[in-house]
Amino acid sequence: MARFICQPQTTFRFTLRFARLRSWELGVLLAVLEPQRLAKDAAEYAHKLGLGRPLGMGSVSIGIDRIRVRNESQTRLAEEAGLDQQALACLREKLDQGSVDRWLEIHRFVDRGRIGYPTQDAKGESTIYHW
Repeated sequence: MARFICQPQTTFRFTLRFARLRSWELGVLLAVLEPQRLAKDAAEYAHKLGLGRPLGMGSVSIGIDRIRVRNESQTRLAEEAGLDQQALACLREKLDQGSVDRWLEIHRFVDRGRIGYPTQDAKGESTIYHW
């Protein structure tokens, strides 16, 4: 039985906190959350979450609203300081493009049509929440 299924286009918010990351490690974190930061094209990328992944469910895109960096003397937005681009540049130095391309292909969002659990019963009523 599938429980806690969300409607399509549901938005969730979360905060990710970290401490003492090296520049390339911040680049990894940014790339994992938003794979398109490493892409050369404008394709859509998605993460797969939950137990319905094999059935076409659980495609999630993550978007970073802001990156705030805090040290002892000040708090600032990373985008303003260019730290996010520096971090991605440091990461690219450690990776070969072939590996990046293969990883991006795994995360590329491709709409393969409706694959999944039945969404209506014989009476036309929604059943997806009962599976």
